[in-house]
Amino acid sequence: MDDDDDYPYYVRNDYWDEKADAQRNARRRPPPQRRVITVAGNQGTAPWARPTAQPIVVNTARPGIRDMPTGLLAEVAAQVFVALQPLPQPPPPATDDVRVNLNNLITYQSALAQYTKRNEQIRTLGYVARLFV
Repeated sequence: MDDDDDYPYYVRNDYWDEKADAQRNARRRPPPQRRVITVAGNQGTAPWARPTAQPIVVNTARPGIRDMPTGLLAEVAAQVFVALQPLPQPPPPATDDVRVNLNNLITYQSALAQYTKRNEQIRTLGYVARLFV
C-alpha cells in the first residue's frame, strides 16, 4: 500500500487544488454578509433582508379629458379659443398714393397688435386658472 493512499486527494495534490480554488473563487462573488439592525426602542434585533425587485406595472388605459385636472382643462380650452380666433382683415391692395398705403399699413399693424394682446390676455387667464383651480 502506498503512503499517499492514507491522505485524502486534496492533501496529496494541494498545489493544484489551491490553484483551482483560487480560479474558482476569483469568478465567484462572496456571499452577502448577514447584517443585524437594532431597532430603536426594541430590545430584540431585526434581521436585514435584501429588498426584492418590484413588478413593473404598465397602464394600458389612454388618458382622456376626464382624467385631466380642471385647471389644465381650463388652460387648454383658452388655448383652443385663441387658436380659433380669426386674424384681422388685411389692408386693401396698395395704390399709387403713398399716404393711403402708409395709413393702411399703420391701421393693419395696430389691429395685429390688438389681436396679439387679446390672445396673450386670454392665454394668461387660462394659465392663472390652471394655477388656482
